[in-house]
Amino acid sequence: MNLQTPEHIHQAAIYDSRTEFLQMVVPFVRAGFDAGEPTIVTLGHQRAEWLRTALGPAAAHASFLDGDAGYRRPSSTIETHLEHLTGLTRGHAGRIRVVGQVPTPAIEHTWSWWARYEAAVNRLFADFPVSHLCTYDANVASRDVLDDVRRTHPWLATTGARRLPSATFEPPAEFFARHSPAADPLESATPLADVTDPSRSQARALAREAGRRSGCERRKAMAIEIAVNEAVTNAFEHGTPPVRLRVWWAPGRAVATVTDTGPGPDDPLVGLVRTSDSTTGGLGLWLAHESCDYVAIGTDEGFTVRLVISDTEPAD
Repeated sequence: MNLQTPEHIHQAAIYDSRTEFLQMVVPFVRAGFDAGEPTIVTLGHQRAEWLRTALGPAAAHASFLDGDAGYRRPSSTIETHLEHLTGLTRGHAGRIRVVGQVPTPAIEHTWSWWARYEAAVNRLFADFPVSHLCTYDANVASRDVLDDVRRTHPWLATTGARRLPSATFEPPAEFFARHSPAADPLESATPLADVTDPSRSQARALAREAGRRSGCERRKAMAIEIAVNEAVTNAFEHGTPPVRLRVWWAPGRAVATVTDTGPGPDDPLVGLVRTSDSTTGGLGLWLAHESCDYVAIGTDEGFTVRLVISDTEPAD
């Protein structure tokens, strides 16, 4: 099986201690320095300091970016990475190295869309001469998360900048077909509303009411209203009726699900990448990804879009 194009190397470093983290990451970064390769590091504060300390003065050769800002939403992260990689390759950078870390709260609370991100990377960056090293702390990530990490990364890092093929890697389309996000805990409660074939104005009003009752800041309440409108519109225009809207709220949180009985979009990357094509539903779902605090899609009961706003922001 061809695990990667020659240009793109996507590997995961799963570690359980500071020592093991450094044994995997430092040789990877130093190998880039020795080869004259631009190196981008997007880690949380603590691990960035581990790496800076271990590298010493050589750390100045890497570009350290804010890990919390860099991994706030998968769609934004993809767009930023594409901009950086495009700029570097236009400048004839040759091979590029990237070290990244999905923040701990994101792994614990919004993993589904980050799992989709990791699978999407294999397609989106396939033609770039980039070596990705995605770091995961085994003391933080659950067994299910680490299983997804191994399924979405063709390579697993070992100490000393070596790598081995992942025995459970799945190509993106296969992973997307199998991946089923868990329901939000709020969905076990009685919903504020459960409506079949709502009008757009009714859908917006219900989402607006959930946002108001949640007490979330106005910007976020507006975000779920807009996202629900887009998801309902997409369901009617591109899905298979009936369309079902359910809405929940709790202090500091609101959740909405929009379900139709169709198979979902043909493009498994829908929502993760900016598009100007409104005929596929991709533009609306991208806007939802950009505005909500969490978006999950699945096909267990037809095609379902789950939209969440929360006053709790992920941070490392």
